[in-house]
Amino acid sequence: MAVDTAKELVITDDSVLHDDRAMNRSDGTWSFRARMRELAPPGVTPAQATYEWLASYGRLQRINGFDVAPRTEVNRLVLCPWMKRTPANACNEDCSTCAANELDLAESPFRLVAIANRTDTALTNSDYAGRAQARLVYTLVDGAADDDASKPMRMSVIFEYLQPESDEALPKIARTWHQLSTFPTFDEPYKAKLAEIMGAI
Repeated sequence: MAVDTAKELVITDDSVLHDDRAMNRSDGTWSFRARMRELAPPGVTPAQATYEWLASYGRLQRINGFDVAPRTEVNRLVLCPWMKRTPANACNEDCSTCAANELDLAESPFRLVAIANRTDTALTNSDYAGRAQARLVYTLVDGAADDDASKPMRMSVIFEYLQPESDEALPKIARTWHQLSTFPTFDEPYKAKLAEIMGAI
C-alpha cells in the first residue's frame, strides 16, 4: 500500500487540528496545555513553567556556546496579552504592574498546526541515529488558540519525542504509522488510531 503523506507523515487536516484532543480548554492530549503539563518539573506548576520559559526569551542567554540576544518583544506580544485574559491578574496596559502573573493554560495562544511522523530521523548520523521521532508543531496566535478568530503570528514551537530504540522497534513503529493510510477519511476511527500511536510514545 502506498504511503499517504497527509495521513501518516505530516498531518494537518482540519478535522484533526480542530478535534477536542487538540484544544487547550479541554486539556486535550494533543494540546499545548498538555505538553506543558507533561514538562513542568516537580514543585513547579505548568503555568509557572510556561511563564519562566517565555520570560527567558527577554533575557540574554547562552545556548550551545553562543550568546543569544534578548527577544524584548516577548512581553508585549505574548506574555502581556495572555496575562490580561485573566482578570484576577489585574494588569495595567503594558503589564508593567500586575497583581499576579498567572497564565491560564486554557487560554494558551499556542495552536496545534501539525503532527509529524519522523521515522526518517532514525537514518541520520545525528546523536539520535536509530531513533524515530514524533513531533507536535504549534504556532503562536494573537489570542486564545481555541478561538478561530485568533490569527497566526511569526513563532512556532515544536515538541520532539523519541520513540523506542531497538532493531525490532523501528520496523514496528513504521508499520504502525503506515496503518493510518488505511483509513479512507480523517474520521473518528482515524483520530482514535492516531491518539493510540501518540499515546504510546
